[in-house]
Amino acid sequence: MHRLPLLFVIIAACLVSCGGMDAEEVSRRLTHRYEGDGLSIQLQPATGAQWTGTLSREGLNLPVTATLEGTSLSGTFTHNGSSFEFSARLSGDTMKITTGGQTMTLKDTAVNPLATTSTPPVNPLTGQPDQPASNPLAGGSAPTNPLGGGGQAATNPLAGGGTAAGAPPAGNSAAGQPFGGGGSGGSGTTIQADVPYQGPKRLDSPSTGVSFDMPSGWEGNVPGGVPLLVMAPSDGSLFALVWAQAPATATDVQALLGEPMDLGGGAALQFSNIQVGGGRIEAQVNGRGRDGRQLSGMIRGGMQGSSAVAFLVVGAPNLRNQVDQALGSFMQSVRITAPKASELSGQLAQYRQMLGGTRLELSSSETLDGGFTQSYRRWDFCSNGQYQFTSGGSVGVSVDIPDYSTGGNGSNVSGFGEGDSDSARGTWTLNAAGTVAGEAFLVTLNDQVHGTSVDMIAPVQNGVFFRGEIWGAAGSPVCQ
Repeated sequence: MHRLPLLFVIIAACLVSCGGMDAEEVSRRLTHRYEGDGLSIQLQPATGAQWTGTLSREGLNLPVTATLEGTSLSGTFTHNGSSFEFSARLSGDTMKITTGGQTMTLKDTAVNPLATTSTPPVNPLTGQPDQPASNPLAGGSAPTNPLGGGGQAATNPLAGGGTAAGAPPAGNSAAGQPFGGGGSGGSGTTIQADVPYQGPKRLDSPSTGVSFDMPSGWEGNVPGGVPLLVMAPSDGSLFALVWAQAPATATDVQALLGEPMDLGGGAALQFSNIQVGGGRIEAQVNGRGRDGRQLSGMIRGGMQGSSAVAFLVVGAPNLRNQVDQALGSFMQSVRITAPKASELSGQLAQYRQMLGGTRLELSSSETLDGGFTQSYRRWDFCSNGQYQFTSGGSVGVSVDIPDYSTGGNGSNVSGFGEGDSDSARGTWTLNAAGTVAGEAFLVTLNDQVHGTSVDMIAPVQNGVFFRGEIWGAAGSPVCQ
């Protein structure tokens, strides 16, 4: 619910492909070692979309060949001269391998500090190696089925054991549970940017102290640089945002909800009947989608200590019951505990000094048939807490007018003019805060025309990330 220009264009795109990973991210994650259910797999790229590797269990290594499409693998593994088909699906730090009607869940050891490469596998509940007789995937001393159970040979050596697809719902979401009383704090999956999540799953935001349940059938993602978790059910009937921040005050929440939310492409949401007090946050939501359809929903959330969380859910006006059910589920499961100690606060004075006296600029130019356009946007942050925003550009045209009497070239008409421009002056402050996906620097901008906005800002390798874009940075000539 931060008013970030272009941020909601990213969010709108997530409505189409919420929770996706790009090809580079998938390839990087596939090179990690995955373990779980007594199995492990290690892959490496071969040629094109082909991957090879080894599937292992208790010292038995099975050669694997597979084809990658999106986040899915399909291929075969070999045992005793026979090949067996399998498929795998990558989702964040989880890989689900399916074969012979059985599905096994493996975790990425590169991001799971509790993973182990011991042989035999370590039981995470006891901390002791599993004995063959007690491990449902174990066979005899020289099993015919290296991954089967019951000591019986199976046609497919991966079938006969493993873990059935699916998982029990996370958290404790008993109906009627008051806000902050459901679920368990700090016992779920830590939310990270650019990692897709699928429900049912307990999600934790340590930097804000907020945790809650993502329902079964829902998918979510925090787009990089965006302090919001974007969620939707698999049928796309609803759209949800989760905002969390620490520290946060009632004034902060009022400021965030005080302006319409621009989703880009003509889509927008407006808030009304805003109520912030007594530890609760509520508001009505109405708006339109990019296709012009009407949207209706609500915001519900709460505040406890220095932390705040708000859930926004919208859908078509006739889906009000589904909106209420989704919000009820979130509110029954949410819990707020003390946030993790801030690490960025110690760097705050240094970054305030760095930002003061800095100009952030983006410029572009385009050559057209018979002309050109140029544009620029500039933010000047002065060390006295004042800022100045300016934007503008120019348009040029050059057209040859033929001489119809001779059939040759006639005169040339050219022109040059100024494009659209805008400007604003106001005050800025920089603070470190916990967000739903970790700590971030937040710059608060205020002017009498546009009101208050809160935006993430961070130095990156080739500039400064601000308002969803990478800006060039240099000394400000207007702050001298």
